[in-house]
Amino acid sequence: MSDSTSLVGSPPSKPKTPPPIDDGPLEPVNGTVQPPTVPPPNRPGRATNQLMYLKNTVMKAVWKHQFGWPFQTPVDAMKLNIPDYHKIIKHPMDFGTIKKRLDNNYYWSAKECIKDFNTVFTNCYVYNKAGEDIVVMAQTLEKLFLTKIASMPKEEQETNPPPKEITKPVKKEKGPSLPSPSLPGA
Repeated sequence: MSDSTSLVGSPPSKPKTPPPIDDGPLEPVNGTVQPPTVPPPNRPGRATNQLMYLKNTVMKAVWKHQFGWPFQTPVDAMKLNIPDYHKIIKHPMDFGTIKKRLDNNYYWSAKECIKDFNTVFTNCYVYNKAGEDIVVMAQTLEKLFLTKIASMPKEEQETNPPPKEITKPVKKEKGPSLPSPSLPGA
């Protein structure tokens, strides 16, 4: 029996890797680039134990850190008066976008999410000069990030996300739910 015939009748297995993400350069709108946060239809995201850890442990830690605030929203090049930012930084990323992506099951794997975190730090180091406050803040957050992901579950396993549409339990009929008028003499 050849290998190809042994697969007949077996259920189709899920692909190990999804189609690649097309995160080509995005054009700034009013000085800001907002990367997509909802997975495209041809590339659904997943829920995994590692992605849950990144959402509930890692993101929570960097988000609430005292140095996290500059990284919570996309860089606004107009507001910050840095018109060259989007000429230098071709793949903008921020914690707010990562948070939305985690909430929307955008990622297929933890590696993709970690890549986005690293992009936030790298963009900061590329655009700014060593020793500037924003760079020191990013370095502090990156150390925290690396400390947290060191404790992430080693093997990534898909978890079953709760169904989007929750059906309501059928109530037993008890009669009208409106208060019934009291009967005279009762």
